[in-house]
Amino acid sequence: MRHSSPKRLGPLIALALLSVTAAACAAPTKPPHEVWLEGESCQDHDFTTIGRDPAFKDCYGSAILQLQTQRDAPPGGYHATFRPTLKEAGWWEVLLAVTKTGVPNLSPFYLQVGDYRSRRVYGFPVASEYGPGGIFAWLTAGRFQLPAGETPITVRCLERRRSENDYLVYVDALALRRVEEPPCQAPSWPGR
Repeated sequence: MRHSSPKRLGPLIALALLSVTAAACAAPTKPPHEVWLEGESCQDHDFTTIGRDPAFKDCYGSAILQLQTQRDAPPGGYHATFRPTLKEAGWWEVLLAVTKTGVPNLSPFYLQVGDYRSRRVYGFPVASEYGPGGIFAWLTAGRFQLPAGETPITVRCLERRRSENDYLVYVDALALRRVEEPPCQAPSWPGR
């Protein structure tokens, strides 16, 4: 039996590691959706730039909407308001491909969907991490009853990140999909 020499295995191992690294960086397949918005398509924002750096080439659309600045936030914080047009009223699930939350070196941020109150994006279910250093992930923001027509969805950053004392939030994409009305749950009280 003939064995491969370590010299021959080196390039194969390097190729395998490169393949795994590239797969971890590339954006995953788009989630099911009826409405898709690229982060960089946002027209109503005061984020700093459209990130087209080579590091973001594997993101959706090869670009992102990027907030990265040390300038003080304007009153009400930095914002990016997307305005998808929904063809019909009903229950919609909103998913965001954004910088992961709960990570010390990223800024915390908030999300407001339609007329619902703004919520801090923290502890949302996370799936499919990707991008440089796994900085992005798909977050399930929740299910919302929304009217037909234009619906504002706002990502807002009010706080600096602790590690660098600046603001850092990236938005890669938003996806909305129709879902069934959630079942009503009977109220419950402790001890019952």
